[in-house]
Amino acid sequence: MTGMLCGNCRIDVDEFDNYCNNCGQLIHIGRKYVQRWKREEEEYVTLKDRLVRDYKGRCLEEVFGGRQIDTGMGPCFLIESSVDGTITKPDKNRAVESLLSDLKLIYGIGKITEKKLKLQGYDTIEKLASHPRYRKEAKQFIDFLKNLDQENLIGWLCRWLSKSHPHFFCLSSFNDHKDFLILDIETLGLSNMPIILMGTARIEKGKILVKQYLARDYEEEAGLLLSLKNNITSKSAFITFNGAMFDIPFIKQRHRYYRLEPDLERVNFDMLYFCRHMLKGRFSSFKLTYLEKNLLNIEREQDIPGFLVPEFYLHYLDQKNIGPLVPLIHHNRQDLVSLASVFSKLHLEWEKY
Repeated sequence: MTGMLCGNCRIDVDEFDNYCNNCGQLIHIGRKYVQRWKREEEEYVTLKDRLVRDYKGRCLEEVFGGRQIDTGMGPCFLIESSVDGTITKPDKNRAVESLLSDLKLIYGIGKITEKKLKLQGYDTIEKLASHPRYRKEAKQFIDFLKNLDQENLIGWLCRWLSKSHPHFFCLSSFNDHKDFLILDIETLGLSNMPIILMGTARIEKGKILVKQYLARDYEEEAGLLLSLKNNITSKSAFITFNGAMFDIPFIKQRHRYYRLEPDLERVNFDMLYFCRHMLKGRFSSFKLTYLEKNLLNIEREQDIPGFLVPEFYLHYLDQKNIGPLVPLIHHNRQDLVSLASVFSKLHLEWEKY
């Protein structure tokens, strides 16, 4: 054993090889996976050159029909589009029933105690409201449910469950369709780098309405951040993919950079968490593009992986040509639309619980 393995086919390789002779993937050392393929890398270089050639002399307004918008901290570019679609969310009554039937949500009740209580006739938390030991907590939990108090219910559930548990997903039944705000960002790096594109989408009358805020140069990032505020209301609930760990913290970080106050303390239904829990054992990967292909039967055309977004954006700035921006904008838009579909698919999985 050389300690050198192919990240794709997992065969032992020669330590002097850069690429696997069996499948062509870059070699990684030990457990460090390298995601990029030599063939794809060459294709993306060719794609960049072709995009620059095809879009020479063209402008964003011509290609996407967008417009410049002005904010209190400078302009950014807005691209609006829509597709037919909606979100299928859990039934509110069934969601409440599911929560009330889980006695383990009350402090001091585990699986064995729950079984004993149900044999005694306490088969719901509502009935526990008359139990001499558990009635205080049971009544408090019931009050949160009656008031559809998502914030306190999430805090309650966090005491016992991981955030990927279906109980968290069923809380989405408390939101109106128009209150869901699907959010996805594209950045120049993983930390302390500008956001170059922020996509939002909401559901209205059977349509997914997409708004994408583009920073045409670094100076427009502040305007992009301020534009997000116009899409957030007091009832907004985010739908993201790894947004809890990446998108939301990143947006907060960029707000602090400009000494802005972010308004992001909202319920966040992170689809990555729920996919890992509810689809466990069915898929080998939970990347959004993988789920699109294997869960939604969507095959992207001329898509670029996330790690190439900075390279394409910098090429756009260097060439002063919008060509490299085109697949980036399409990539972000498809992420938003796919998130709505993944949400609806997970609703069907939740129905099985």
